Amino acid sequence: MTPSKTDLEELLRSATPLPWRVEVDKPMTPPVDGATLRLYGDRVPFRSTVDARLAAEAVNALPALLAERKRLREALEEIRRVQGKVCDQFEICHHRACESSFSSWAIADTTLRSLLAEQEATDEQR
Repeated sequence: MTPSKTDLEELLRSATPLPWRVEVDKPMTPPVDGATLRLYGDRVPFRSTVDARLAAEAVNALPALLAERKRLREALEEIRRVQGKVCDQFEICHHRACESSFSSWAIADTTLRSLLAEQEATDEQR
């Protein structure tokens, strides 16, 4: 199940504060290579340094990714709200401005509808 944006934001608020750091100790018994994630003095072992780095980097990047997602969604909503204005003869006209405005609106509308459908599917899985 893919977590929703709201779920990710709540997890981020509830989790150990950022930044998360990876430390590598001397190698341990395979398949564990000694990677641990240090969270407020607690050491969380991982099977590999790559896994530990992925967890730390993903969590550390999450605030910026959520903020970027919000900005992009707001931009699409603005395009859908403002664009799409065409002349009265749009069905038969060949004005580049009309075609461009409608095309921008259609791209934004399709993308926002897709995002809404994904969110609804995630909500139904719960």
